[in-house]
Amino acid sequence: MDGKFQSIMLQSLMTCCPKPHAKKRRIAQPFILQTLFHLKCNELTETTRNSFLGSIRTKTSLPTSIRETAICRVAVLNKAWYEWESHSPILESAEGTYTPSPPLLLPTSPLIFLSFTPTPGHLLTLQQDVTNPQVLAVLNSPPTEPLEALGAKLSAVLAYTDAMTLDVRVPDSVFEQLRTVGFSEKEIVEITATVAAYNCVSRFLVALDVGERNAQTGPKEGGKE
Repeated sequence: MDGKFQSIMLQSLMTCCPKPHAKKRRIAQPFILQTLFHLKCNELTETTRNSFLGSIRTKTSLPTSIRETAICRVAVLNKAWYEWESHSPILESAEGTYTPSPPLLLPTSPLIFLSFTPTPGHLLTLQQDVTNPQVLAVLNSPPTEPLEALGAKLSAVLAYTDAMTLDVRVPDSVFEQLRTVGFSEKEIVEITATVAAYNCVSRFLVALDVGERNAQTGPKEGGKE
């Protein structure tokens, strides 16, 4: 366990653990310290965590593929490999989503119109499920340069996530691209909230080296331990 994280937990536990008497105090093992620390902090953080992150994960209108693309990309940019290993399997298992197709141009001639029958494909377009190459593109795309494998919608999400995470200020062109690919105003706000929330999470995980992942240069082979 990282020395900084262990020191913080030891100081925190001093307020709830009895002081040693004549016997030399035995330092708890890292997993015991971590467990005790989580128990102590749980009461303080449970309400905030459940209401804030719970809403981000379960109460927005975003499809899983969109939400998890943003979360996983934040993890990559901040080198929060514990977060990546938790969320990349969710991204890879995400189903395709329906998106509006381009506006339908109806025939102008009455005779042609009578013989014209719109099909469901004129109204909605089904995107394929998230693929492994797309997950790898979230991992490997250079900053603000989404790889082609992502497709239009996920590329727009990745570029927006990069701008928010790396520069905070988002260029107008990046913001407008979200609208161009079909995101509503509500969805853009929800994407923004997701990126902001998981920047908070990843910075917490990295600062305290939760999961002891800071020595990694990338995700572990095969995901989580």
